[in-house]
Amino acid sequence: MDVQENLNSKIQESALQGVQSFIGEAVDQIKDQLEETRGALNSLRDRFPEADALQAFIDNVDEACEQAESALESALANQESSAQDSEQAQAAETEESEEQQAGDDKRAITDEIAKASGESAEDNDEEQEAGAESEPDEASSIPATQAARKMAEELGVELSELEGTGVGGKITRHDVNQAAQR
Repeated sequence: MDVQENLNSKIQESALQGVQSFIGEAVDQIKDQLEETRGALNSLRDRFPEADALQAFIDNVDEACEQAESALESALANQESSAQDSEQAQAAETEESEEQQAGDDKRAITDEIAKASGESAEDNDEEQEAGAESEPDEASSIPATQAARKMAEELGVELSELEGTGVGGKITRHDVNQAAQR
């Protein structure tokens, strides 16, 4: 791989990481806003338990917030998966190019040695395999939003003791807030 290709590759990686970071932060902010909205709605629900029309409206908005949060999480997961696929393909291409260059260099050296000793370079060519170890995923086994994790840490609430009311049983800021008030 020449210097220009390597530079272009690094620029693309950097730009991709910047975009991913921006998207992740934007999604987190939107999710926080959705959770705050849901918290405010639940506060209204608690203050006016006899208002059936208000309760029905709150239920509808709360469900819409859950669906929006779920859609954001799904979109973010798809974006992260696509980015990982792109990074893996680019890394494989870079590795293949570097291996090819190393092989070419090895053949050139072997040719020089073979010429000096009278042997064929092809007789001495050996292939090497490189294994890559994957790091284990260190994601927590407790399903909770980032905002809920942060709030739990700030308030000293143990997430493992909570049951989430969010999408898929995910612990939300509202769940943490209720646990902290107990």
